[in-house]
Amino acid sequence: MSTDGALRNNLFRKGWRWRVYNDVVSRHYRDSFVGQMRHSVLQTAVGKVLWETYPEYPASSKFGRLLATPITGARMASEAHQPGVFFGYPLLRAIKVFGRIIGSFSKRYEWMEVRAGS
Repeated sequence: MSTDGALRNNLFRKGWRWRVYNDVVSRHYRDSFVGQMRHSVLQTAVGKVLWETYPEYPASSKFGRLLATPITGARMASEAHQPGVFFGYPLLRAIKVFGRIIGSFSKRYEWMEVRAGS
């Protein structure tokens, strides 16, 4: 279940109503795939710090995951029945790497612990 779904169910249990305002525009969701790519590059390149998750994983492991990106994209596309993911996911990963390379010239790295379930 998604976070929004859990929140909605909790509100319903407490007697609240879920309202939808169609005139509100979220900046979290991008209007297109190109918009998401642009945001990814700018977010990585313009931020003051490049955050690294799971610092204990060696660079070779991370590089291996990067090389496996087309396989991961194919698996995701197959499971979601969305053929576009096969091309989109590797492209998204490449854009993230590109943004990190651009941003790494003027930034310092910091470690941030991000763990599933925490």
